[in-house]
Amino acid sequence: MKKPILLVIDKIGSGGAQSQICMLAAEFVRLGFSVTLVTYHRSEMLQRHRNLLTRVSWIRISLAKRGIWGTLNRLKQVVEQRKPLAVIAYLRGSSFMAPIACQLARADTSVITSERSSFTNGRPMIRDYASRASLLLADHIVCNSREQCGSISRYMPWLKKKVKYIPNGISSGWFAGTGHPSTRGQNIIGVGRVHPSKDLSYFISAIASISEELRRRQVKVKWTGRIENKLYFDQIETEINQNSLHDIWVWNGEQSNMLDVYYDASLFVMTSNLEGMPNVLI
Repeated sequence: MKKPILLVIDKIGSGGAQSQICMLAAEFVRLGFSVTLVTYHRSEMLQRHRNLLTRVSWIRISLAKRGIWGTLNRLKQVVEQRKPLAVIAYLRGSSFMAPIACQLARADTSVITSERSSFTNGRPMIRDYASRASLLLADHIVCNSREQCGSISRYMPWLKKKVKYIPNGISSGWFAGTGHPSTRGQNIIGVGRVHPSKDLSYFISAIASISEELRRRQVKVKWTGRIENKLYFDQIETEINQNSLHDIWVWNGEQSNMLDVYYDASLFVMTSNLEGMPNVLI
């Protein structure tokens, strides 16, 4: 009988955590495990990852309909029914509820959660401590940057022994373009949600310093990702205009086929204040 693994995440969207958990599910299946994926919200990008999830069971627990306590109770039932060897939870909502559900189920399982914030704006608030209280019930806490590990050690030292540092991986094959119909353009492609954690101001200052050379070479700068913070988007728009970059900067918005975006790049850029490879040009 195959050993069961339970993966829990808020939803399957376009972010890196969602791609990671889908690739993790596929790898567990390849290794011979029985994998169940649990989500709390409508997963608009699930079809995009369907090729990775062909042998993965999917359970959606509607947080909107059940509320927190109803969702916790249903997740507890899933744990009791599946009796997983391990429960792996990504992102804040999942990482908060999964350890509690496993405790309520009195499950003999390893609980692995993720911590993806580093309190870059100073000391954490009371709500930050409250939202991480259930991490005391986890067996391991995965951080994907050393800055996050440092934040845990500095502000929540009682969790330090549980922390494991596992940086995000990059699939270099995505950038090869072999056999793909798209033609590489003269484009600098940036990818990520429009949010202060991505530090687009720093990126814009770098682009401004070489803007004349980019114009001479007819290079466009294209940013792909959803607008998660409208006030920050307006701030970045102002900075683009102040640096006279409106003629070379293009907002691509959220895209469903990221391979087309990657293959259109002469240079791929990933900026971040929080994640494992901040401000890196690949």
